[in-house]
Amino acid sequence: MIYDYIFCGFGLSAMIVLDELIEAGLTEGKSILILDHISENSTDKTWCFWEEGQGKWDAVLRKTWHKAIFKNDGQSRDCLDGSMQYKMIDAHKLRALLTHKISQKNVALKNETVISVEQRDNLGVVSTDCSSYYGHRIFSSIGIGEMPTSRHPLLLQHFVGWYIKTEESPFEADTAVLMDFSIAQQSATRFMYVLPLSDTELLIEFTLFSPSVLQANEYEAEIRAYLQKNGIAHFEILDKESGIIPMTTYPFWKRNTKNILYIGTAGGWTKSATGYTFNNANQKARRLGQFLSTENPDFRQFHRTNRFYFYDRLFVKLLYSKNAIGYELFTSLFMKSSPRSVLRFLDEKSTYKEDLKVILACPKKPFLKILLEIAFEAVRLR
Repeated sequence: MIYDYIFCGFGLSAMIVLDELIEAGLTEGKSILILDHISENSTDKTWCFWEEGQGKWDAVLRKTWHKAIFKNDGQSRDCLDGSMQYKMIDAHKLRALLTHKISQKNVALKNETVISVEQRDNLGVVSTDCSSYYGHRIFSSIGIGEMPTSRHPLLLQHFVGWYIKTEESPFEADTAVLMDFSIAQQSATRFMYVLPLSDTELLIEFTLFSPSVLQANEYEAEIRAYLQKNGIAHFEILDKESGIIPMTTYPFWKRNTKNILYIGTAGGWTKSATGYTFNNANQKARRLGQFLSTENPDFRQFHRTNRFYFYDRLFVKLLYSKNAIGYELFTSLFMKSSPRSVLRFLDEKSTYKEDLKVILACPKKPFLKILLEIAFEAVRLR
């Protein structure tokens, strides 16, 4: 049997892509195979994003905040500026929504481990630990492959988070803390991320943007110190989460073939300057629906590089080579320019005028140095 669509992995990006295909009417009369190895010990992740007004995914939200602040040792500012909301997707609700939608379609779901994906003639071939499958369109979110650290440095967003319950939280229930830099930087880019889930429950994550990870006990020591600093002496840990997100401009899309499209982090869909995937994946999925509606679509033609890719190269290369500049960089961004413009910039929706204001708010000498390095590198590689 040759499937019309095969999904290798069924995480966030795969679910968003499949939902877009369903909504666009591209699954009518089509056969679909989902290959996803699901461990009994696997836990659901949370996905957050900012958005203006009501959105497509409001029905599957766990929580919405009307304020989201940036803060450092002596300054604090609301990044949403009254015009946006910060939203958290409930993974259970999202999966339940997609499970209901695919139950009405010709979908086969197999709990198998994908070993390889390859182009063979005019089909994609997926090999698993159980069998091999052929498909006209393959969407793979598995495996990001090797990444160089010269032209495209690999910066890591790594974190450990605790879901805790306390008798009384000092954090306002309607205010998320996107970045709290009021902790020791130790020559790196380190901050706390706090999401109050109720008056007594919150998610607190110690997060770093740096080239290397820490020992496990170092993350938890920072969380305990931050809780104590904020007057939370007694609490119950309800759950824990951790993660490592690659922040790189490495061109993952060059692995795409005529019939195989890499999606999610494996396809470079994670915003390299922030580590956020949700908004990026939504934008890519919408364009993918339009792309598949064209005649004889070739996935090698799907990716488009724009000016934001160049901005991200500057950003990642700077933080990689001068990791301690994060405090100054983010403070400049959110304190010297409109936070709304910064978020639009990070969502790749800003105008050229907004771009200029955001760029001028950044530390100029370090960025100029990185710009010259990239320019010389381009000349050398000609």
